[in-house]
Amino acid sequence: MAYDGIITYAEAKELKERIVPGKIEKVYQPGAEDLLVHIHTQRGNVRLFISCNSQSARVCLTEGSYTNPDQPPTFCMLLRKHLQGGRITDVRQKDAERIMEIDIEAQNELGFSVCRRLIVEIMSKHSNIVLVDLETGKIIDSIKRIGLDTAKAVLKAPREMLVEKADLEEETVDEVLRILQAELDAN
Repeated sequence: MAYDGIITYAEAKELKERIVPGKIEKVYQPGAEDLLVHIHTQRGNVRLFISCNSQSARVCLTEGSYTNPDQPPTFCMLLRKHLQGGRITDVRQKDAERIMEIDIEAQNELGFSVCRRLIVEIMSKHSNIVLVDLETGKIIDSIKRIGLDTAKAVLKAPREMLVEKADLEEETVDEVLRILQAELDAN
């Protein structure tokens, strides 16, 4: 079964019912492109599995067991720093896209409340998991990084080709191009 916008909508709706308002207890990264988030909810503990693997990108609750590496990867440690102990405040689908957004209210190093968004893009080989600071709108990090050369190549590509190849709405492509250009101009 294809993971399309309709499935994403249903999954986001179900997750919202199950994990909001949940507290993030621990974050694990069992694979290079997989995350496992332990969440304490009013109904008990659940485990959220997030994968951006090109063959099986998905977001779902799981009861499966996963083997974690002895040393957590850098992205996992970053997520623990920014999300652990945080409260999940919302889960939603971005427009009608295969993008799920999970909003989290956490505390920074100084104890101040901060809002973060974990964005899961479910797009086969273009899938990614991105952590964003909602106050500044800046990307903190992502599980798959694109290099500067790739970003420049995207900006040079014809817009119509990007809409077709990325299988995204035109407005989303325009927003991505605007953000990329702003980031390159800032550097």
